[in-house]
Amino acid sequence: MKNSSKAIWFAGLVTGAIAGAYLYQNKDSIDLEKQKKKMNKLLNEFQKIAGEVKDRLVSASEEGIAATKTALESAKDTAKDKLETAKDKVDK
Repeated sequence: MKNSSKAIWFAGLVTGAIAGAYLYQNKDSIDLEKQKKKMNKLLNEFQKIAGEVKDRLVSASEEGIAATKTALESAKDTAKDKLETAKDKVDK
C-alpha cells in the first residue's frame, strides 16, 4: 500500500511538471483560461482514476489476505487430521 501511494504521488508530480512545462513554453499563444479549465478537468479525471486504482489495489490485497488465511486454515486442518490418523496407527 505504501508503494501505491508513492506511485500515485510520483505520477501526480510528473503530470504537474509536464503540464507546467507545456504552459510555460506556450504562455504567449495559449488562451490560459480555456487551457486552465481543460487541465483542471484532466487532473480531476486523473485523480478519480488514481483513486479507483488505489481502491482496486486495496481490495485485491484484502482478497489475497483472506485467501491466504483460508488456505492456511485448510492446511492446518489437514495436518491435524493426518496427525490424528498417524497417532491412531501408532496406538494400534
